[in-house]
Amino acid sequence: MISRILRGKEISAADLIDLFAARKQWIAAVERRIAGYDALLLPTVPVVAPLITELEASDEAYFAANGLILRNPSVINFLDGCALSLPCHAAGTAPVGLMLAGAGGNDRKILEIGLAVEAALAAA
Repeated sequence: MISRILRGKEISAADLIDLFAARKQWIAAVERRIAGYDALLLPTVPVVAPLITELEASDEAYFAANGLILRNPSVINFLDGCALSLPCHAAGTAPVGLMLAGAGGNDRKILEIGLAVEAALAAA
């Protein structure tokens, strides 16, 4: 974590302003692209969570898993979006989640869709 924070020392104020402007443009482009959809559906994380003992044994394994596990939610966070995760695993298996996401400010809509999807999953 500290290494990511310390990288900020390398960025000039002008570069930071440019990065914020580029991010704002990227958010607007993505929001235009998804405007016709009720929600995005994707796995909350792209892998089944590994056992803690596997991660404790190796920093390399920890950082690889951490990067994967944070990937999908980080994209939504970067885009100032909103999302929720619904459990969708079979009983007795490792937990996995289905993420429903949308543009920022659509929290109520995503929650309403989440309730409907949750009911559909429960009935399946």
